[in-house]
Amino acid sequence: MIRRRGNALFYTGRADEALAHWKKHLKHAPVGCYRGMAEYYLARKDFVQAEQMVQESEAIAPESQAAVGTRGLLLALRGDREAALAVIARLNQLFKKGSAGRVAGSYIYYALGEFDRFFEEMFAAASDHTLEAVVLRFSPLFETARRDPRFIMLMATGARFR
Repeated sequence: MIRRRGNALFYTGRADEALAHWKKHLKHAPVGCYRGMAEYYLARKDFVQAEQMVQESEAIAPESQAAVGTRGLLLALRGDREAALAVIARLNQLFKKGSAGRVAGSYIYYALGEFDRFFEEMFAAASDHTLEAVVLRFSPLFETARRDPRFIMLMATGARFR
């Protein structure tokens, strides 16, 4: 709940409040808070700060969706395609098909500019009920996706808002 409250603040334009919220609650939910802060910094293209948040998350839970997925997203946004694809392969090993953990790989495809693959994976996630529709709908990271006609079709699938 702590990360999601921070996300609600972040996604409604109250980014500084979100960052303060995550910092305040870091000791209670560190992985979620580091994930939220990493998204905050990634949206601002502050890769140095995002790297620090990813490293903190990796130190606590190195094989978590938050740590591995955010590492891949950071690598993709930095332009390290091969390393980002290697992270997708790792996510596929760690998480079974149809699990929420696999959604993180879709985000990496998006950051790599592979929009066809991203939407293919997102439609599969909607079928598996693992689509994080709120993230897609409101995160600044997915602004370009929201302008794609497939986005409306994706949201019309009746995806549950997680």
